[in-house]
Amino acid sequence: MSSLLRLYPAAWRARYGEEFAELLAARAPSFRDRLDIIAGAVDARLRPQVGQDAHAHAPRDRSASVLVVVGGTLLTAWSVIGVLFVGPWEDPAVQRMLSASYASGLAGSVLVAAALLLIASRYDWSIGAAGAVGGVLTGSGLVFSSFGGGGVALLMILGGTVMLAWRLRGRLVGTVPALVLTVTTMLVVAAFLAVAANSWTDLTPFYLVLAYGPAWMLVGLDLRAPVRQLAVA
Repeated sequence: MSSLLRLYPAAWRARYGEEFAELLAARAPSFRDRLDIIAGAVDARLRPQVGQDAHAHAPRDRSASVLVVVGGTLLTAWSVIGVLFVGPWEDPAVQRMLSASYASGLAGSVLVAAALLLIASRYDWSIGAAGAVGGVLTGSGLVFSSFGGGGVALLMILGGTVMLAWRLRGRLVGTVPALVLTVTTMLVVAAFLAVAANSWTDLTPFYLVLAYGPAWMLVGLDLRAPVRQLAVA
């Protein structure tokens, strides 16, 4: 019975778990009942209305939110400057702008990484081990990429963001910001892989990175502090 209950999201279990457990204890579920319970659990995870309500009414986490918004702004500056001034790299003026782009990207990565470490330490009880590990991987990958981390850094960012966004959704941020962050991260990774595959001769895919900073800004603006009672382990 407890295994059936654990199929449901934490927020759902916190609100309805006790009553649900009593119903299961009163009458052993049949095979058909078990199928209905599993279907209900799938629906509750795909459309987490309870978690979304908790997120909507939770207070903002101002410190983490500010770090993510400012970090996202700097990452936006990194992508915009990088796209506008990419090549010819031998021009001193272009080199200065690209240096400014790199500095913005590094600062933005450090701020986002710091925010993710803060979130992982504060809300591990809500986002779980997967979310905490995802946050650490994403932050580490961002900083590592600024120092030439290459493909390893991209894999860290992609894998970490997927784990993190999945656990943030309905707990600390809404579904839309979590989805936007996941999609834009995939686009950024695809852009770098495409450019590398073309031996840096076609830089058109770099335009895909323009949405990455704004995605983090959206997450920061929507970032909430989850209510402890709704985050049952």
